[in-house]
Amino acid sequence: MKFIFNLRTLNAPLSGVQRYARELDTRFGKNVIRVTLAKQAQGIIGHCWEQFILPLRCRDQLLFSPGNTGPLLHRQQVVTIHDAATFDQRDAFTGLFGHWYRWLLPRLARRSLGVITVSHFSRVRLAAALDIPVGKIAVVYNGITQPPVSPGATALAATRSKFNLPKRFLLFVGSHDPRKNVARLLAAFGAADLGDLHLVLAGGSNRQLFNAALPAVFAGRVQRLGQVTDPDLEALYALAEGFIFPSLYEGFGLPPLEAMARGCPVLCSDASCLPEVCGPAFELGGACLYFSPHDTASITHALTTFASLPTKSRERMITAGRKQSNRYSWDRCAQETTEALRHFAAQSVSVAITASADRSL
Repeated sequence: MKFIFNLRTLNAPLSGVQRYARELDTRFGKNVIRVTLAKQAQGIIGHCWEQFILPLRCRDQLLFSPGNTGPLLHRQQVVTIHDAATFDQRDAFTGLFGHWYRWLLPRLARRSLGVITVSHFSRVRLAAALDIPVGKIAVVYNGITQPPVSPGATALAATRSKFNLPKRFLLFVGSHDPRKNVARLLAAFGAADLGDLHLVLAGGSNRQLFNAALPAVFAGRVQRLGQVTDPDLEALYALAEGFIFPSLYEGFGLPPLEAMARGCPVLCSDASCLPEVCGPAFELGGACLYFSPHDTASITHALTTFASLPTKSRERMITAGRKQSNRYSWDRCAQETTEALRHFAAQSVSVAITASADRSL
């Protein structure tokens, strides 16, 4: 179907929202009209372009805005709002940014034809936060980036040498946003009896600064890599004994699924959407060892349990994880997004015809 695709979000640094827009962009056909602005025009300039210039480009055409924001002046629009974090996690969204989003999103959702979000958890939370009917929100799960060819022995050895990695380690991938819960993960790791199992943290801020701030108890046991390249990340998944994700709040939660797809056993928070997306617990035949991210003792217990699992149990986690991750693909996401756009557009036409008939009577 033909529509205008608002790609302003691709001007921001790469995160889950930008990856979502990029993956859809590669799958939408030639009928889609892609619009954006100069890459240097971010922040308030980007918002002004989106609110005042973009509507002039759209006229009466359908607009799809995939990055949590869109122009209030254009009603023929479907917007993807990935989660309700700006409302549910207010302490993490302070200042002008938080106030702007909390002002904008309810008005945008009410004026748009419909909203797409990425989990049923987010659907329920957004309906409450934005004060719109649940029926106005469609759930379309994200896809995941499937692994390329597994790194060979040479690549694995190069990554191990590059970062001077320990022989045995658990991997965390993410920023040091407070919602990612790294501080509690460190406290739990320090309390767990894990033998020679280390913890490696990838992503986020400068690793020298982070390592300098680590308490002495973690010396030699916790390693902070900072940002890593995609090939190094693939090698880290292959080298790690397990992946741990202690997040307090997610709209979807890509990292644990990507770890599953790469055969890395997952220890995961049981908060927000994560059990919905990552599937049943290991104890019930699923892939994940779940824990409460709000309870250091719960994380410690999960770490200790994983460290003592026999090889066959870890193999069960890997098999179940690959099966769970196969449920999600970007091709399916693009197809279901197009279907949601078509549904909201048709619904709008139906409402307009009904209103016109009522007036004629």
